[in-house]
Amino acid sequence: MMRRAIFIFVYCLTVLGGVEGQADGWKMTDRFHGFRYSIPTSSATLHSTLLALAQSSSCFGWSQTSSSSTVGEYRCPKSVGLTVQKTLEDEHDAVIKVYEDTKIKLHFSRFKELDEKRITCFKDEPHKCRGAEKGGREEKEEL
Repeated sequence: MMRRAIFIFVYCLTVLGGVEGQADGWKMTDRFHGFRYSIPTSSATLHSTLLALAQSSSCFGWSQTSSSSTVGEYRCPKSVGLTVQKTLEDEHDAVIKVYEDTKIKLHFSRFKELDEKRITCFKDEPHKCRGAEKGGREEKEEL
């Protein structure tokens, strides 16, 4: 009798669509747009510009400035994510890698400026780790 009850319960769940996953509109890919960027310049005011863009668009993420470039990640609401991405490409000549799953690698509750000494490189461009392919450290998502 118990076996029959379990069978009917499982059958009802599968036939009636109770085991479909998340409903449309609630998946991360329906709600967010995430990407990594590399800008081929650096300046004292660039982080402020990136921060203002993040705040005005309700995005979060991070930026890191070195002597020759600025790199980072944004995660934005889907409704403005492509606009933020296009702004970086058009106004700052940014190279972009869009994350299909929208997940950025470093999460902060606000848009944060990271210290230049923090190692933030990735296994692919933009901002690829250097030296890993020459027998150095193993490549990782975030070193």
